[in-house]
Amino acid sequence: MAAITYRTFVDGLEGLTITGVKRQFTKGVPATMQTTSLPAQYVRTPGNVASAVTEIGLAFGGSGRLLHLRADLVVVVEAMGQNTQGANFDAMVTMVDSVNAALESDTVHILATGSPTWETRYELVMIGEVVYHAVVAAVEVIA
Repeated sequence: MAAITYRTFVDGLEGLTITGVKRQFTKGVPATMQTTSLPAQYVRTPGNVASAVTEIGLAFGGSGRLLHLRADLVVVVEAMGQNTQGANFDAMVTMVDSVNAALESDTVHILATGSPTWETRYELVMIGEVVYHAVVAAVEVIA
């Protein structure tokens, strides 16, 4: 099977269905975020191409290569200062489970010639002038 392209990888992450997400943004982070659209997802690519796609020469000889593809799947859960600490904590924990379940689905595995790996974490992200609670999965695939 031929290696996937970075376009295919990013498009696959953008199209991932995550339980509880109301809106999927494509082409990166939106300029603003409507509260009624939350939770919402988008893909954040690394700041430079070398960080996004790394070519790895095969040690076994031949002319083949492996591509190491990276991007962040971001799910914005809600604006800072909304609800109580307990409600925010529960919403984040639930969304971590939803993101992990989506990444474990066949959709991502079909994209990759190998198995994707990811690390899911909590982050505060700024969109426009507003800070949001977000779940971020740093996804990597060697294709």
